[in-house]
Amino acid sequence: MKTPKTPILALLATVITVSALASCSTDDTTSADSATTVSIDTATGPVEVPQNPQRVVALDNTSLETLRAFGVEPVALPKPIMPYEGFEDWIDDDAILDVGTHREPNLEIVNEAEPDLIIGGYRFSE
Repeated sequence: MKTPKTPILALLATVITVSALASCSTDDTTSADSATTVSIDTATGPVEVPQNPQRVVALDNTSLETLRAFGVEPVALPKPIMPYEGFEDWIDDDAILDVGTHREPNLEIVNEAEPDLIIGGYRFSE
Protein backbone atom coordinates (compact mmCIF):
# COMPACT_ATOMS: atom_id res chain seq x y z
CA MET A 1 0.00 0.00 0.00
CA LYS A 2 1.46 3.35 -1.01
CA THR A 3 1.31 6.33 1.30
CA PRO A 4 -0.26 9.44 -0.25
CA LYS A 5 2.44 12.03 -0.95
CA THR A 6 0.38 15.09 -0.02
CA PRO A 7 0.37 14.61 3.80
CA ILE A 8 4.07 13.77 3.80
CA LEU A 9 4.93 16.79 1.67
CA ALA A 10 2.83 18.95 3.98
CA LEU A 11 4.72 17.55 6.96
CA LEU A 12 8.06 18.23 5.30
CA ALA A 13 7.02 21.79 4.47
CA THR A 14 5.88 22.35 8.07
CA VAL A 15 9.12 21.06 9.59
CA ILE A 16 11.21 23.10 7.18
CA THR A 17 9.18 26.25 7.74
CA VAL A 18 9.19 25.99 11.54
CA SER A 19 12.89 25.22 11.73
CA ALA A 20 13.84 27.86 9.19
CA LEU A 21 11.75 30.57 10.83
CA ALA A 22 13.13 29.65 14.22
CA SER A 23 16.70 29.81 12.92
CA CYS A 24 16.07 33.24 11.38
CA SER A 25 15.14 34.72 14.74
CA THR A 26 16.86 37.98 15.66
CA ASP A 27 17.39 36.86 19.25
CA ASP A 28 20.89 35.78 20.24
CA THR A 29 21.04 32.04 20.72
CA THR A 30 22.45 30.88 24.01
CA SER A 31 22.97 27.38 25.29
CA ALA A 32 19.66 27.68 27.18
CA ASP A 33 17.84 28.66 23.96
CA SER A 34 19.23 25.68 22.05
CA ALA A 35 17.50 23.36 24.54
CA THR A 36 14.08 24.84 23.69
CA THR A 37 11.99 22.64 21.42
CA VAL A 38 8.86 22.97 19.36
CA SER A 39 6.33 20.17 18.93
CA ILE A 40 5.52 19.37 15.29
CA ASP A 41 2.56 17.12 14.41
CA THR A 42 3.56 14.41 11.94
CA ALA A 43 1.84 11.45 10.32
CA THR A 44 3.32 9.23 13.06
CA GLY A 45 2.57 11.59 15.94
CA PRO A 46 4.15 14.67 17.50
CA VAL A 47 7.92 15.16 17.29
CA GLU A 48 10.00 17.59 19.33
CA VAL A 49 12.47 19.58 17.21
CA PRO A 50 14.92 22.29 18.30
CA GLN A 51 13.43 25.77 18.10
CA ASN A 52 16.71 27.22 16.83
CA PRO A 53 18.53 24.41 15.01
CA GLN A 54 22.10 25.43 14.26
CA ARG A 55 23.14 22.29 12.36
CA VAL A 56 20.68 21.14 9.69
CA VAL A 57 21.13 18.08 7.46
CA ALA A 58 18.95 17.78 4.35
CA LEU A 59 18.59 14.28 2.91
CA ASP A 60 16.19 15.18 0.12
CA ASN A 61 16.77 17.66 -2.67
CA THR A 62 13.15 18.85 -2.52
CA SER A 63 13.98 20.91 0.58
CA LEU A 64 17.00 22.75 -0.83
CA GLU A 65 15.25 25.79 -2.28
CA THR A 66 13.21 26.25 0.89
CA LEU A 67 16.33 26.10 3.04
CA ARG A 68 18.09 28.61 0.80
CA ALA A 69 15.07 30.96 0.79
CA PHE A 70 15.09 31.03 4.60
CA GLY A 71 18.85 31.55 4.79
CA VAL A 72 19.58 28.15 6.34
CA GLU A 73 22.97 26.76 5.33
CA PRO A 74 23.00 22.99 5.88
CA VAL A 75 25.96 21.13 7.35
CA ALA A 76 25.39 18.07 5.13
CA LEU A 77 23.58 17.45 1.82
CA PRO A 78 23.12 14.81 -0.89
CA LYS A 79 25.56 16.54 -3.25
CA PRO A 80 25.43 13.98 -6.12
CA ILE A 81 21.72 14.64 -6.73
CA MET A 82 21.71 18.41 -6.29
CA PRO A 83 21.10 20.71 -9.23
CA TYR A 84 24.39 22.47 -9.87
CA GLU A 85 22.78 25.69 -11.05
CA GLY A 86 21.88 27.81 -8.06
CA PHE A 87 23.65 25.59 -5.54
CA GLU A 88 27.26 25.78 -6.72
CA ASP A 89 28.38 27.36 -3.46
CA TRP A 90 26.96 24.51 -1.36
CA ILE A 91 28.26 21.78 -3.66
CA ASP A 92 31.75 23.29 -3.79
CA ASP A 93 31.90 24.03 -0.04
CA ASP A 94 34.04 21.34 1.60
CA ALA A 95 32.66 22.35 5.02
CA ILE A 96 29.25 21.03 3.91
CA LEU A 97 29.49 17.24 4.08
CA ASP A 98 28.24 14.96 1.29
CA VAL A 99 25.74 12.35 2.53
CA GLY A 100 25.50 10.57 -0.82
CA THR A 101 22.26 9.72 -2.59
CA HIS A 102 18.60 9.12 -1.77
CA ARG A 103 18.88 5.38 -2.10
CA GLU A 104 21.82 4.99 0.22
CA PRO A 105 22.53 8.03 2.37
CA ASN A 106 25.74 7.64 4.30
CA LEU A 107 24.49 7.63 7.88
CA GLU A 108 28.03 7.79 9.23
CA ILE A 109 28.43 11.16 7.50
CA VAL A 110 25.06 12.28 8.89
CA ASN A 111 26.28 11.33 12.36
CA GLU A 112 29.60 13.11 11.76
CA ALA A 113 27.70 16.30 10.91
CA GLU A 114 26.20 16.29 14.43
CA PRO A 115 22.83 17.68 13.28
CA ASP A 116 20.25 19.39 15.46
CA LEU A 117 17.66 18.68 12.76
CA ILE A 118 17.53 16.19 9.89
CA ILE A 119 15.12 16.95 7.07
CA GLY A 120 14.03 13.94 5.07
CA GLY A 121 11.51 13.84 2.30
CA TYR A 122 8.69 11.69 1.07
CA ARG A 123 11.26 9.19 -0.23
CA PHE A 124 11.93 8.23 3.39
CA SER A 125 8.29 7.85 4.41
CA GLU A 126 8.42 4.07 4.50
